[in-house]
Amino acid sequence: MSSLAIRKLPHNAPQRAMRAVARRYAAAIERRGRQATTPQWLADVWRYNCASYVRMGRNWLMLHALSNSGWYVASHFAPDTLRGGYRLLAGVRESRLPVVFTVPEDLAADLERVGWKRLPSWAATIAGKLGLPAGKILLVPTGMMVAALTAAKRVDWRNLYASDEEWSGMYCACNRRKRTRGPAYTPNQKPIATIADVWPA
Repeated sequence: MSSLAIRKLPHNAPQRAMRAVARRYAAAIERRGRQATTPQWLADVWRYNCASYVRMGRNWLMLHALSNSGWYVASHFAPDTLRGGYRLLAGVRESRLPVVFTVPEDLAADLERVGWKRLPSWAATIAGKLGLPAGKILLVPTGMMVAALTAAKRVDWRNLYASDEEWSGMYCACNRRKRTRGPAYTPNQKPIATIADVWPA
């Protein structure tokens, strides 16, 4: 499991593959009784912005970089199977990747069973003053508590969970493939000829 690493998607990653991952995320979150983001839209956001991820087989953990701190927040968990999802979470913890989970209480209990550690409540209070939404619990891999506490004090936690309108700016034209097509086609604007134009007088 030590071969796990944080990677970035290539520009314009395959649409079908990203939509399959987004559908797995939606299925997992709906099993928890929560509403999922539209898979097509979510897949396009990942593709156009070269999202970071950790992957083990068909199990994915999509990440959001926390400024320039070197830490990432787990934004979307897309397991193919329950066992594969638990293996991925345990693998990220064992690899000691700089990943933070910000989750509600029920999900925090599941992560603790796999070996993730809660940051103290005072760290969540500091992160709350820096923009972390209320009611979120911070969890980090075992053995990375000191580094995580240092990062939690310095990171801007605002816009971690944005609405669709706020994220629409992520469709940046600079990330899209640009095609050079030459001049635009413009048909001749000659007046329509009548019989009087060609008939000798």
